[in-house]
Amino acid sequence: MKDLIVLVADKNMEFLMKGLLPRIHLVEGIHEFTFDLRVHPLRDPGVYNNASEFLRPLNGLYKYAIAMLDLHGSGKEQYSREAIEKNISESLEKSGWESRSTVICIDPELENWIWVKESVMEQAIAWQNNSTLFEWLDNKGLKKRSEVKPSKPKEAFESAIRACNTPRSSSLYEAIANNASYRSCEDPAFVKLRAHLIKWFHSDSSSISSVT
Repeated sequence: MKDLIVLVADKNMEFLMKGLLPRIHLVEGIHEFTFDLRVHPLRDPGVYNNASEFLRPLNGLYKYAIAMLDLHGSGKEQYSREAIEKNISESLEKSGWESRSTVICIDPELENWIWVKESVMEQAIAWQNNSTLFEWLDNKGLKKRSEVKPSKPKEAFESAIRACNTPRSSSLYEAIANNASYRSCEDPAFVKLRAHLIKWFHSDSSSISSVT
């Protein structure tokens, strides 16, 4: 039996988690864990509507399960992030996962996790401009100077890669996840993900720190 199965909404989310999950045990001082990633063919709406059916056959093959999706694009934008997580969690519990699963809904979308350090972003997308990436976003009206990250993170990211002619690729998300520091990341969905991984794989003899 493997430790963890993660159902994600798209390839970008898959590659980000592929870069992030192997780092968690090193930084948090928890047990190393095995994991597999599966992409739902119907993307965010598929995760919302069918996560329990998708994961039900895998119940006896993994100790824990995570279902991940974006709020934007889920078809349930009228709901809060917490409501979406609750609805999916209830269906997972009824399908046999009980207390062995959690749901991570990112508000507004996955790209909210990648805007964690300007220099890492610039390196990942091969940024070449007279101004810094954040200065360029400010000048384009894609980020307010007072904001830590863009309020429309996906739009800002796609505009930036177009500006430097970097090919769109899911591997960019893995590169960012491999190198970015998450020490100050306060996104509620990310905090919830960390908390569950620590809870599931924490060693009593280890010291818990923030993700770097």
